[in-house]
Amino acid sequence: MAINSPPPQRGMCFIIGLITAVSGAFISGISILHLLQYALTEKSWAAPIIVMVEYWDSFLDTVFTTLYIQQFIEFIITFIANQFDLDEIPTLYPHWRHIFVPLLLISNSLTLNTFLEGKRKFAIWALSISLLIGLISSVLAGVIPLVADSVWNNTLIAALPISAFFMTVYVVWLPINKSDKFSFKQLLKETTFTTIIIFIIVLSNIKYNFLDNNVQLPLILIIIFIIITGVRRIIAGYKDFKKEGGSFFGNQYTKRGLTILYGFIFVLGTIVCDAGYGL
Repeated sequence: MAINSPPPQRGMCFIIGLITAVSGAFISGISILHLLQYALTEKSWAAPIIVMVEYWDSFLDTVFTTLYIQQFIEFIITFIANQFDLDEIPTLYPHWRHIFVPLLLISNSLTLNTFLEGKRKFAIWALSISLLIGLISSVLAGVIPLVADSVWNNTLIAALPISAFFMTVYVVWLPINKSDKFSFKQLLKETTFTTIIIFIIVLSNIKYNFLDNNVQLPLILIIIFIIITGVRRIIAGYKDFKKEGGSFFGNQYTKRGLTILYGFIFVLGTIVCDAGYGL
């Protein structure tokens, strides 16, 4: 009896998808770990993890410097400051980069999956918008210093990138009139609600000192938002699966949610190893 083998095209898509998932989980995971390490300034990590994150930081530094991204951004900031006759040129703090990479990764969960589905033009459009809005919002958050007892600083550093994510989703769907995907009304609702929640958490933390002053709360809130976004996508995938049928794991929303959360598997494994290393 002849064994039916999968068509070459399907097999190739599976291999590409597998490689993409594994590499994506690693890149996403180490980016989130990078952000987490920056947020927990007093946390003592195991030596192998410190080395890994330092290599990743050096890699990002090389990329941003070699491609003149850092220099270009600083030039634009200086230019704008001069145009408005500001007394001081705003400082671009390191956390802008820590925010930008994870934010880009969750925004591009749509880009990755639509590209693998063969919708390449839409994927390129989504990638371009993600890069542009993600970069602008991260830089805006990056010129605000991390001050533990400042309500507005902490609120804005967290709210700007998160609001930018909602804006990215809205703008990405505009060209194909997918108002049912994410309407302007929903954009305002999500942005307003999230900003208010962030403000309440920041204010409560400053008043009641839930966290140590060395913990960068806005960065922790961004990490929590990434997790919530992935979970919400998976829940949407389950609802769509129950309504339309088909495969739950093959559902477009489920795949986007899993793409976002893949990195946390890596982070969780790293934290477990870190705990074991300290025993």
